[in-house]
Amino acid sequence: MDTGTNNPASYETAEPAVAGPEHYQGVPGLPAFNAQAQRESRLERAIFACLLLFSAALLHSKAVTEIAYSAAMALWLVNILVFRKRPLRQPLVLALFVFLLFSAISSALSPVPAFSWDRMKSVGLLIISVLVAQNVRNMREVRILVSVLIVSTALSIGYNGWLYTGGIGARITAVPPAGILNSLGVQPGDIITAVDGRPIRNPAGFARAIRQAGSTAPLRLQLARGEGLVKFEIRLDQAALSQSGITQPGALALGQPPRATGSLGYVVTYAEVLLQVALLTWGFLLSAVLARRGWKWALFPLFGLMCAVMGLTLTRASLVSLFVAGFGVFWICMPRAVARVIAIAALALAVLGVSFMVRRERGMGMIAPKDAGTEYRILMWEDGVRLAREHPLFGVGMDTIKARWQQLHIRAYERFPLRSHFHSTPIQLAAERGLLTLAAWVWLMFLYLRLLLRLRQRIPPSDWFVRGLCLGILGSTLGFLASSLVHYNLGDSEVQMLFWFLMGIAIALDRLVSRQETQPFQASG
Repeated sequence: MDTGTNNPASYETAEPAVAGPEHYQGVPGLPAFNAQAQRESRLERAIFACLLLFSAALLHSKAVTEIAYSAAMALWLVNILVFRKRPLRQPLVLALFVFLLFSAISSALSPVPAFSWDRMKSVGLLIISVLVAQNVRNMREVRILVSVLIVSTALSIGYNGWLYTGGIGARITAVPPAGILNSLGVQPGDIITAVDGRPIRNPAGFARAIRQAGSTAPLRLQLARGEGLVKFEIRLDQAALSQSGITQPGALALGQPPRATGSLGYVVTYAEVLLQVALLTWGFLLSAVLARRGWKWALFPLFGLMCAVMGLTLTRASLVSLFVAGFGVFWICMPRAVARVIAIAALALAVLGVSFMVRRERGMGMIAPKDAGTEYRILMWEDGVRLAREHPLFGVGMDTIKARWQQLHIRAYERFPLRSHFHSTPIQLAAERGLLTLAAWVWLMFLYLRLLLRLRQRIPPSDWFVRGLCLGILGSTLGFLASSLVHYNLGDSEVQMLFWFLMGIAIALDRLVSRQETQPFQASG
């Protein structure tokens, strides 16, 4: 992909590569060095391959993603300990360490240390930012990793489209009050997803499965219900099936997912991951438009599809964060007053549109004080602030409320059967890990945003790709932070891993740009 720079190869050669053995052929006394250089080069390529797998799997498989970054980490440690590869100096390391240290102290002081130390595995995911920053060697690798991430997201969008157009089963349109389905607990809107263990995708598939089943044994119908698609099973013989009426024309309709979840299986997690990639794409789109690059014709529909799928998640906080962060990046890029007025109008229309869609599909507005979910959040926020006042330094310990909620007087747990978190990253940090950890988090985010803003000013406007990447990471960070006010997005491993991955890319980008800036001086010396 053309980066649009005046010297496209400059970032590629910004960091010297390890010399291969062919470079030293004929030089006496260097066979051991040649062999070690070759092993180091292979090791670095293996680390990059693991990072590539990590980027490709982020929106599809948590297990594969964890395996990929664990393998990359192990190989990087081998490179450091065996081949004495010195880690590169990089920004944000101190702030990352302080945040990790205070979290560890909170876990050590927790009244339920087993719960808290288990949660530390999730906190430790921040090492991904260091891993990526240390092992991305040139702009070519940056382009490949980011391109694979966006292409992988496009495949996820296609998968959602396949589910919505092809269906996930046969939806029951009506259930007679005195019929056999009602006696079995079936409700209108339930979706038949399998017959005798064979998945079906639509009413035609259901009819075909019934014909293939025969008329001897009772049929096992697997059904799914509600937003979470909770599965349950009923049994009907052929006579009862005919009496139920679901084999009649019009009794079944195409079953579609109530909310988009992609391959991740949980709607909020998917919305938060998609939020970051959509804003990353938005940065590229703005940069391509400003640089008058042809890539804008591919990026515009891709960004539109990402927004559409985010709309299908019906996740209020993520959708508002998408538009607010996108507006913020647009405001930074567009100094003209007319463009900013248009952006304000577009933001207002987008929020109104999201509010209408959520009200129509979920029966609630953007702010629904009588909604059970909103009531739960408010109770958790109030108790979280109370716990932060009562345990200001290092909090009550991560996940302690799940074991000792009665002693801690968590009112939401008393009123609702759900055992969840505080639904706000700042409140969660303050209540569980204390105000010192919250201050470390704020400090880290301040330094990170400052790095991104300064990096944007150092990138020439002609380099649309690097500039777009910087804008996109800035937008995804703003979206993540905006959503974190009403979501505990540091609690989802997939969301965290993408956030730290993009931070690592940003740090590597800062290093590559800095090396390019100092090259003329070094050459003249």
